[in-house]
Amino acid sequence: MSSNKKHDHRKTYWKVWASLIVLTIVTVWTSYYDFGTLNIVVAMLIATTKATLVALFFMHLLYDSKVDTVVFASSLVFLAIFVGLTASDMLDRYVPQPVKVAASGDNDMGDVAKLAKPSPELIAQGKTLYATNCASCHGDSGMGNGPAAAAFNPKPRNFTTGEWKQGGKPTQIFQTLTTGFNSMPSFAALPAEERWALVHYIRTFSPNRPEDSAADITALAAKSGSGAAHIPVRLAMELSAVSEAQPTYDIRKSAIDATSEGGQLYQTRCASCHGDNGQGGINVRVLGSHPFSYLATQSFAGNHAAWTTNMQEFVRINSLGLPGFGKPAINDLTPAQWQSLYNYVQQLAGIR
Repeated sequence: MSSNKKHDHRKTYWKVWASLIVLTIVTVWTSYYDFGTLNIVVAMLIATTKATLVALFFMHLLYDSKVDTVVFASSLVFLAIFVGLTASDMLDRYVPQPVKVAASGDNDMGDVAKLAKPSPELIAQGKTLYATNCASCHGDSGMGNGPAAAAFNPKPRNFTTGEWKQGGKPTQIFQTLTTGFNSMPSFAALPAEERWALVHYIRTFSPNRPEDSAADITALAAKSGSGAAHIPVRLAMELSAVSEAQPTYDIRKSAIDATSEGGQLYQTRCASCHGDNGQGGINVRVLGSHPFSYLATQSFAGNHAAWTTNMQEFVRINSLGLPGFGKPAINDLTPAQWQSLYNYVQQLAGIR
């Protein structure tokens, strides 16, 4: 039975309150430091200490029946078991690392003096390329509100504002497309003419379209190399393959092995949305304002997106997924599995 004597605990309460304030300051202070795998241990230690002080003194557990103390302590033990089991899974789980793919080294700028000037043909070509490569992030109208925009921070550029972080001249936009910027990947895998076509179409969205000077065009042309004749790496590879005693493109394409590791990964991870042969056209449900929002997947065939010739971009897109675009993240593949899956998808796209 508890004692009926009245005790003055005010001094004790003040001391406990002061201790809680100090522990709160410690909590904020430790948040500025990275203890690696011990982050959760440090956080739980501080939180448990604060909770124990509150329970013992403010909830009067220290002065209550011993049975209540045992019950409370038992709940903490079970909590520790739960946290321990969870931590054993999280800390030992394999974390896939994106496969590092070396840059192609292709510095092709095309005929800068000619392609830096817009033409109806280039703008029309750019419109088609924009729909495939850019609209998912920048939106159909260039307002930066594409279906995949929610996944990025900072958000994709709103071209209609007339503001250009890297400059709005054709040569400046071309360099941004070639090297990438922030969350936007490099589109150097696209032939130079296609990048120029994108440049001129993107500029149609903006009320601010500064023009290049002769010095700008000369400076960019100088970056193309020594001035000797050169062709894009992709075209050079196709031309060199002709002289090899290897099956032709059509025969290689027909020899896709669905039983390979890449084929099996594709069937289990990708086919339900992209089709058994990468043909697309499958309605995928996405989260939106309407409870039944769907988007149709695109065909791999004829796709000119950066991932088709850039494995690093392929791994990045699939590792992160596209929230709001119906594409979940895949983050449990090994580097070897990523390579096999990428090779197989390239076959479906007609790249290999």
